[in-house]
Amino acid sequence: MKRFLSLLLAFLISISTLTACTPGNGTGQSQPGNSIEASFDLKDLDNPFIGQWQTFIPSAGMTVYFDFKADASFTYEMLGVPDDQGGVGAGYYMVYDNVMVTYLDFEGAAAYTFAVIDNNTIDVTELEPNATGALVAGLTAPFVRIEGSEIITTNTGFTLDNLLIGKWQSEGTDEPTSRFSFNTDGTWSFEQDDVPADYAQGSGCYMLAGDLLVTYLVLDGASYLQSYQLHVIDSRTIDVTQIYMDENGVMVFGETIRFVAM
Repeated sequence: MKRFLSLLLAFLISISTLTACTPGNGTGQSQPGNSIEASFDLKDLDNPFIGQWQTFIPSAGMTVYFDFKADASFTYEMLGVPDDQGGVGAGYYMVYDNVMVTYLDFEGAAAYTFAVIDNNTIDVTELEPNATGALVAGLTAPFVRIEGSEIITTNTGFTLDNLLIGKWQSEGTDEPTSRFSFNTDGTWSFEQDDVPADYAQGSGCYMLAGDLLVTYLVLDGASYLQSYQLHVIDSRTIDVTQIYMDENGVMVFGETIRFVAM
């Protein structure tokens, strides 16, 4: 799965070739470079990304601005790329422990680990699937708070409102029955019958982007990222179809599982 930071380079190259032929906001604020309340530590926030950040991609020679919102959305701007050529856009994101999951229409789902360095710097490391599909660390880029932007010092969590919130059970598959729980804070969990104990349950975070479901799952010490297309039958029945990329990078559809409300 391609990652946003890496894809920006390819996206910029494609533009050059064509040319040549983001719950309530917090109330606390301060300015980078000035003194911040001694009691505030960005590491204490469940979601340290709320606010405006920038990162520089040396290979592309390009700066990217991000504005992360408390409602699980974000906007971005690629400096030097015209708006009508994709220089600005929006996506969705979710934070779970030290992992950020994002979704962009032109890229799909991506996942990153992050480490808060100080109140104005977050190191963000892309995650790539290995041969088994488990996520492993890739390149790291520092996110630096945009000078003069607001610093949110209150701990603001996600409060989602979508059709998946609640408990569901799988039907219409030869696999063992699974039960799923989707929560308003963006977390989810599952448990499965008749499988080895290590694989009988897992948890992570999720997001909805229109009719697409993106899940980040921690299972038996490894983590996985997956996308699905939803087809709503009625208020208590949803068909969920796996989406994945083949060896040529083409999006294809896999197995469909029916979710029935419990």
